[in-house]
Amino acid sequence: MEDLEDDLNVDLTPLIDVIFMLVIFFLMTTTFALPVIELTLPNSTTATAVPQKPNTLKVLIDSTGQILVENKILLKNELDAYLSSHNYKNIELSIDAKAPAQALIDLADLARMHTNGSLSITTIKEKNSWE
Repeated sequence: MEDLEDDLNVDLTPLIDVIFMLVIFFLMTTTFALPVIELTLPNSTTATAVPQKPNTLKVLIDSTGQILVENKILLKNELDAYLSSHNYKNIELSIDAKAPAQALIDLADLARMHTNGSLSITTIKEKNSWE
């Protein structure tokens, strides 16, 4: 009977080794970085002029993300204060195709707060290479 009890012991060491290897595999293959959205703003080849709405603020964002209002460079918090002190109904945005997407998101947030989300994005008609 003693021989029978010795044969019933199960060695769990290989099972634990395999489980640790699986855990290490899944940890090494999992990415912990936040998702990144790449946004390329397109150019328009068929843009047409639209009459400007009354009480509209024209904003320009250049390729570095600088905000220009009335030929003055403003920071985001300065633009927020400017919009708070004026009562604009619409924001018309002209943005460079190479501008960072965060600048567009920041301006959209400001438009949502100060103009109930009235944001018009304008484009500049691109010159065709054959013209």
